[in-house]
Amino acid sequence: MTTTIGFVLGTLEATPLEFWVAVSPGHVLRLDDVVEVQTSRPDGAGVVRFYGVVDYVRTMYEGAQFDTDTFLVKSGSLPANISYAAHVQVTRIEPEDYLPPQPGDPVDLAVDENLKRALHFDGMEKRIPAGMMRNSFPAYLNFEFINGEKGAHINISGVSGVATKTSYALFLLHSIFNSAALGAQRANTKALIFNVKGEDLFFLDKSNRKLRAEDYANYQTLGVPVEPFNDVRFCAAPRKGSHDVDPHLDQRSDNISVYLWSIRELCRDRLFSFLFAGEDLERGNLGFLVAGVQEKLARLAEDNDRADKKANRQLGVRLDVEPFGALDKQEIETFRDLLEFLEDKLVENPDNSWLGRNAAATAEALIRRLWGIHNEMGHLIRGDLPREQLSK
Repeated sequence: MTTTIGFVLGTLEATPLEFWVAVSPGHVLRLDDVVEVQTSRPDGAGVVRFYGVVDYVRTMYEGAQFDTDTFLVKSGSLPANISYAAHVQVTRIEPEDYLPPQPGDPVDLAVDENLKRALHFDGMEKRIPAGMMRNSFPAYLNFEFINGEKGAHINISGVSGVATKTSYALFLLHSIFNSAALGAQRANTKALIFNVKGEDLFFLDKSNRKLRAEDYANYQTLGVPVEPFNDVRFCAAPRKGSHDVDPHLDQRSDNISVYLWSIRELCRDRLFSFLFAGEDLERGNLGFLVAGVQEKLARLAEDNDRADKKANRQLGVRLDVEPFGALDKQEIETFRDLLEFLEDKLVENPDNSWLGRNAAATAEALIRRLWGIHNEMGHLIRGDLPREQLSK
C-alpha cells in the first residue's frame, strides 16, 4: 500500500536525475526517505516510474522577503504560507527512458517491493542485512562487492571516538556470518580483527546485557540472531618488563593467547623486513641492505635448524652464531642480542665476508631504526623461553 505524501514541485525544474517534492500538509518527508513517482510519457506511449532518495529537506515562508519578515508573520502583520519541500536524488528509472517527471505528479513513499526496486535490493543475488532504515524497513548490502567477486571494500564514516564505526563493523561481521550469502564457504570463513583501542573487543564472546526490546525486534526483522560471536580466539601482546609470558590485559585473563615470536622464527620466516616502515624500504640503499640482512639471517636460522635435526633435538628458539662483539657472545636470545650482533657485523667491525661491502651511513641508519623500536619489540621477539611458552 502506497502513501501519497506530496507532488512534484512546479516552481523548480525537474530532471530525469533529480526533482523537488512539495510535501502535502499533515505529511512528513525526511532525509533518507525513499519515494516513487509515476509519470505519463508526453507522447502517450506508456508510463515511466522514478525511484529516489531524499537528500535535502527545507521549509520557508512564501511571501517573506527579508529575515525580519519572520517576526511580522508571527505577529500576523504579514500574511505568508509555509513551503515544505524536499529534494530527491533519483536512484532508478523503469523503463530507462530518461524523461523528467511532470509538475504535479503524485509522490508516494516507496514500501515493500517498490522499496527493494528503488534501492536495487531486488538485484542482489547475495545480500546481507545492513541495518534498519528510518522507515523501519531493513536495508541490505551486496555481498559480491565485499567478498571480492565484484569488489572488496567497505567505508564506514562517523563521529570519531564514540565506537560507532567499530560497533557497526562488528555488526556487519555478525551479519555476514549468519546470512545465507556465504553459502558453502560459511564453514571455512574467518575474520581477523586488529584491535588498536581498549579492551572492549576482548568480550565479543559475551552477550550484550544492554539490548532493549526494540533491538530484539529489529534483529528479528533483519533475520540476524541475537547472540555473541562463537568460536572466538583472543590474542594479546605480553606484558612488558616481565620474564613470564602474561597477556598485557587488565579486564580479562581467561581464554587469552599471548602472541610473540622466537628469534629463530623471526629470521627463518623472513620477518625481519616487517620491523621497518614501508617508506624506509622504498629508499633504495636502505631497502637493499634490509633485504640482504633478512636473507642472511634466514640462512643462519636454517643452518641452526639443520644442526638441531642432526643432533636429533627439537628445533630451538634462539640463534647460535660465531662469537661476536667485545663479550664474545655465541647465542642470540633477546632482541637486544640481535641488535648488538647486527651492530657488530655492520657498523663496529664491518665484515665484508658476512654481507659484502655497504655504505657506512646506510648501515648506521639501519641500526638507528632498530634501536628506536627496541622498547616496543623486545617483549615480542624472544629466544630465552622454552618453545612451549612461545606457542602459548
